Amino acid sequence: MDKFLNKLKMLILVLGDIAVLYLSLFLTLFIRYYPNFNYLIFKEHLLPFSFIYILWLVIFYINGIYDFKFIKNNIIFLKQLSQVIIASAFLSIIFFYLIPYFNITPKTNLFLNILIFTIIFSLWRRFFNKFASLEFLKSRVLFIGNNIKEVGELIDFLRNNQQFGYEVVGIIEESNLETIKNKIEQDKIDLIVFTKDLYNLLRISKVFYNSIFLKVKFVDLISFYEVLMKKVPLSAISEIWFIENLKEADKKVYDFFKKIIDKIAAFIFLIVFLIILPLVALLIKIDDGGPIFYRQKRIGSGGKIFSIIKFRTMIIDAEKNGPQWTVAANDKRITRIGSILRKTRIDEIPQIINILKGDMSLIGPRPERPEFVAKFIENIPFYNIRHLVKPGITGWAQVNFKYAASTEENLEKLQYDIYYIKNRSLVLDFMIFLKTLNIIFRALGQ
Repeated sequence: MDKFLNKLKMLILVLGDIAVLYLSLFLTLFIRYYPNFNYLIFKEHLLPFSFIYILWLVIFYINGIYDFKFIKNNIIFLKQLSQVIIASAFLSIIFFYLIPYFNITPKTNLFLNILIFTIIFSLWRRFFNKFASLEFLKSRVLFIGNNIKEVGELIDFLRNNQQFGYEVVGIIEESNLETIKNKIEQDKIDLIVFTKDLYNLLRISKVFYNSIFLKVKFVDLISFYEVLMKKVPLSAISEIWFIENLKEADKKVYDFFKKIIDKIAAFIFLIVFLIILPLVALLIKIDDGGPIFYRQKRIGSGGKIFSIIKFRTMIIDAEKNGPQWTVAANDKRITRIGSILRKTRIDEIPQIINILKGDMSLIGPRPERPEFVAKFIENIPFYNIRHLVKPGITGWAQVNFKYAASTEENLEKLQYDIYYIKNRSLVLDFMIFLKTLNIIFRALGQ
C-alpha cells in the first residue's frame, strides 16, 4: 500500500505541475487579450509554450523538485523553488529571442505567464507538500531486529521526512519477539521492517505467518533502505546478497545499447572538446605555463589499469610527496584556472578519448587510483564489486554524494556505486546525466 501511495502521490504531483503550467498560460492569454480572447489566440501560443514547458519540467527534475527528500514546506525547498523559477524564466527568454522559429516574441505574455505561474505554482506546491504529510496517508511502521546502524538511520530519516508517508511506531529487538503480535494489534501496524538474519529463527517465522491474517506487510531492511535512501547498506549485506541481486546475465541488452550510446555521445562531446581546446589550453598556459593535459593511472573494469586524461587543474609538482586526495575545493594545489575547470567539470571532458578507446563509459562509478584502491580493498568490504562495470565520467555517487576524501567517505560512496551496479538501466543513466548537467550549470563540481 505504501509503495502504491507514493507512486500515486508522484503521479498527482507531476500531473498537477503540468495542469498549473497550462492553467497559467490560459490565464495569461485571457488577461492579456480580454475581451478579445479566443481559441485561435490560445492555439497560436500552445505549441511554442509547450516546448518551453517541457524544458521547465526537465529543470524541475534536475533541481530536485521531484525528489521526495525535499518535498516539504521549509526554507530549503523554497530556495530550490525560487532557483528553479529563475532558471526557467531565463531559459524561456533565450528560447523565444534566440530561436525565432515560432515567429512570436511574447515580451508581455512571457513576463505575465512567469508571474502568474510563480504564484499558482507556489500555492500548489505548498498545498501538495502539506497533503503528502497527512496522517491518513501514512503507513505505521514497526522495525524488528537488532538496532543496527541502518535501523537508526532509517528511523531518523522517516521521522524527519514525513512526506514519504511512514510513521515510525518503534523497534522490537530480537530478545522481545514474543510481544510482536500484541504490538501489531494495539498500534495498528501496517508495515514491518525486519533484519534479514531473523529469517533463520523458527519462532519469528511463526509470528510472521500468524501476522499475515492481520493484513500486515513485511519487507526486509536492506530492500526498504535501498528504496528510500537510493543506496545499499553495506554493513547489512553479505556475499549471498550479491549472488541474489547482481543478475549480470539480464544486463546484456542494456550493455549493448549503452555501448552504442557511449560512442554516439563520445563523438558529440569530441566536437565540444575540439572547440574549447584552444581556449582552455591558452588559459592553462597563461596561468602557470605548465602542461595542458594530465595523465593518471586508474583502475577500470575487471581491475584493468589504464591512463585517464584530464585538463590539468593542479600545480606542476602537486604530488611531489606522493599520491593524495584533494582535501577541499580550496586546495592550495589547485590553480586559478583549475578551480574553474573543476567546478564546471570541464576538466573531465578529455576523458571522451578514454570512452572512444573503450576504457570508460559516460555513466558509471568513478575510476580510482591503484594506490587508493589497494587501501580500500583492505579496509572496505566488497570494494572490488565496483570494478564489475566500466568506470564513468559521472555516476550515481557523484550526483548524490560529495567528493570523497577519506576511507570512511569512500565507504559511503561505495553504497551508491553498488546501488547503481544493481539497478543500472538506460533510464537511470539518463537521470544521472540530467543531474550532472545541474552540477555543471551551477558550478558545484570539486
